[in-house]
Amino acid sequence: MDQNEQQAMVSEANGAGKKRKRSRRMLTILVALSPFILIAAVDIIIPGIARVKDLARLANCKSQLGGIGAYLVLYQCDYDETMPPTLQTLIAAEGLEPRLLICPGSDADAAVVGSREELEGKEPLWPLDEENDQWVYYPSGISYAYRGGDLTESDPGSVIVAYDLPDNHYNGWRNVLFFDGDVKKMSEEEFQAALEKDNQWRRDHGRQEIPAEKPDWQ
Repeated sequence: MDQNEQQAMVSEANGAGKKRKRSRRMLTILVALSPFILIAAVDIIIPGIARVKDLARLANCKSQLGGIGAYLVLYQCDYDETMPPTLQTLIAAEGLEPRLLICPGSDADAAVVGSREELEGKEPLWPLDEENDQWVYYPSGISYAYRGGDLTESDPGSVIVAYDLPDNHYNGWRNVLFFDGDVKKMSEEEFQAALEKDNQWRRDHGRQEIPAEKPDWQ
């Protein structure tokens, strides 16, 4: 083997050694950075998953409010075209499932069903089956505000009947149920504008104006 061949072999060996060193360094760097890469990935992925889940809950809530609207129609048919004083009235009057008054997107506690003895000290209690001493208690209250207690069959379908309470959904979205049974998803800005329009209609027709935070018609 001549001198040139020896130099070529030495150079090739040195190059291979440098590549191995670079590979080891890269591996070391990746191992050191892997926790931070994982954290960054989680920061990106988890909010996205949470948002998708809340959009699904928002859709379920919209369907749920539509169902409540259907029970309100049944109540009108059974009670001379009047509206119930509260949404909870629908439980005993029309067989509404108590769970339907809890929004799927809210953190409210589930409804509790039991006898008066079992629910002693809990207020208010809503009748489910008075004959069999079955009552409903909402530890956190219901998830929807209701403002339809004074509406009559001659009122326009564009009047607001019920809607999501604040913080039920991501980014303040609200589902709003109208008197004609339509349910619309609204941003907070859209909701406040619709509420002001609704209250203007109430003022124009001699009805009581109802603030947004009022949970039930009284």
